[in-house]
Amino acid sequence: MFNTKERSLKALSLKKVLFSGLIILSLSQLTGCLSNSLASPTPFNEESPSAFSKKLVQQGIQKNFKGAYNEALVDLSEAVRLDDHDVDAYFNRGLTYYRLHKIEKAIEDFTMAITLNNEFIEAYVNRGNIYLEFEEYKKAIKDYTKVLAINPNNSLAHNNLGLVYLNLGEYKQATAYFKSAIELEPNYPDAYFNQAILYSELNQKQKAIVNLRKAMKLAKEQENLGIYQAAVAELEKLQKPRKK
Repeated sequence: MFNTKERSLKALSLKKVLFSGLIILSLSQLTGCLSNSLASPTPFNEESPSAFSKKLVQQGIQKNFKGAYNEALVDLSEAVRLDDHDVDAYFNRGLTYYRLHKIEKAIEDFTMAITLNNEFIEAYVNRGNIYLEFEEYKKAIKDYTKVLAINPNNSLAHNNLGLVYLNLGEYKQATAYFKSAIELEPNYPDAYFNQAILYSELNQKQKAIVNLRKAMKLAKEQENLGIYQAAVAELEKLQKPRKK
C-alpha cells in the first residue's frame, strides 16, 4: 500500500531530506508519450474503435499538459475500454494516476504497458521512479537494470540507479552510476547535482562545490528551475561558515 501522506511526513524526518527531493525531481521527468509501437503504425479504418482510442490518447496527453488530470483520466480510460491492447493509453493513464496521487493504479498501468510492450523503456523508468520515491529499492533496481539491458546508454537509468545506491548508502556503486550518466550525457545537470550530494556525504566538500556549480550552470542554460534552486540551496549550505 503506497501512502503518499505518510511518505511525505517521513521525508521531513530524514536526516538527508534532499534525497526525497531528488527523487521527486527525477519523477518530474515522467511525461506523456507514445511508445515505439506507433513508429510504423498499422493502417486502420478511421472509424474503428482502435482509431478513436488513439485520438482519445492524444486528447488525454494534451489535457495532462494543461493540468486537467481528471479530464485526461476520462479520455484515457475510455481509450483503454475501446482498445485494451493500446499500450499508449495504459502508459499515459499511468502518468495521470500518478499525478492524481493514485500510486497503485499508476503502477498497474505502467505494468500493463510493459506487458504489452516489454521493451517500452519509458514505462520501466516511470515505474522504477515510483518505486524509488517510495523506497522500494529492489524493485527500482530491477526496472532500471532492465532499461540498461534494452539500452546500455540510457543516462537517466544510470543516474537513477545512482540515486538508489546513494539512498542505500552504497557509495561506491552510486559513484560508478553517476560517473556513467555524466559520461553518456555531459550536459546532464541532475547527475552533477546528485554527484555533488554524494561527495558531500563523503565529506569531499570541494568536489561537491565543483559539481554544484556545474549543475547550476547547466540547469540555468536549460531552464531547469528545480535543479537550479536545489543546487543553489545546497551550495549555500556548504559554504556557510561553521559555528564555533
